[in-house]
Amino acid sequence: MLNSFINSSNYSTSLRWLVLGVINIGMLIGCSIQPPRVEDPTLGPYQVDTTTPIVLPSQSCHQVKTGDNLYRIGLKYGASYEQLAKWNGLTVSRWDGDKPVYDLAPGQRLKVSSYAVCY
Repeated sequence: MLNSFINSSNYSTSLRWLVLGVINIGMLIGCSIQPPRVEDPTLGPYQVDTTTPIVLPSQSCHQVKTGDNLYRIGLKYGASYEQLAKWNGLTVSRWDGDKPVYDLAPGQRLKVSSYAVCY
């Protein structure tokens, strides 16, 4: 429709340029308008306490069962046995060939993430 208007011989060239200019200005203004910003003054600035660890109760600790080892626990929670040992302050109690063995007791609670707090 616009193309037929532009190529029409019924209108003078200057009128066509004027109409095209008005359309372009309208498009530029329409694209530059942004919606008004709405701010809630009652909320104020959000402040985050970065000194307190975030605890996710459902996934923060694992209670050791008979037969558990750090490798299997790590597979369950997506952590390596080295990470679990570090987060829980565990040291190698002995070596089984080239594999480290950590002493775990049934009922013991282990952190399964670096930010966990277990009781």
